[in-house]
Amino acid sequence: MKEFCTFYLGPYFCGVEVQKIQEVIPPTPITKVPFSRSDIGGLINVRGTIVTALEIRSLFSLPKREEQEKYMNVILKYNEDIYALMIDAAGGIVHVQAQQFEDIPDGIDQKLRGLIKGVYKLSDKLLLELDIESLISPK
Repeated sequence: MKEFCTFYLGPYFCGVEVQKIQEVIPPTPITKVPFSRSDIGGLINVRGTIVTALEIRSLFSLPKREEQEKYMNVILKYNEDIYALMIDAAGGIVHVQAQQFEDIPDGIDQKLRGLIKGVYKLSDKLLLELDIESLISPK
């Protein structure tokens, strides 16, 4: 059995394994980084630590977030660095069984295929397991 911290990104129900998550926090003042990649939302301060905030909507080919739109930050650790994923809404903790896992379906957009490891079939929707390495260093 695996546990995922889940969240919504546009129409997508996504998850990251719980052990990779530090916390989920509300929006924090963000400092834009000039000339950065389109998926870099900026830098935020999380209790004295400067964290790169990833606006992953752009990686999923979703419309840019409007300034007044609400979002949350999923703080995660990858290698020795800390990142924030800017998400639309938190979903909660979901427990899945290995037999629920399936490879990426053929109908999934090619660009999206490089960002997920596969899907878990839940009773009412698909859970996309995000590939953190691909989100942090998109190709």
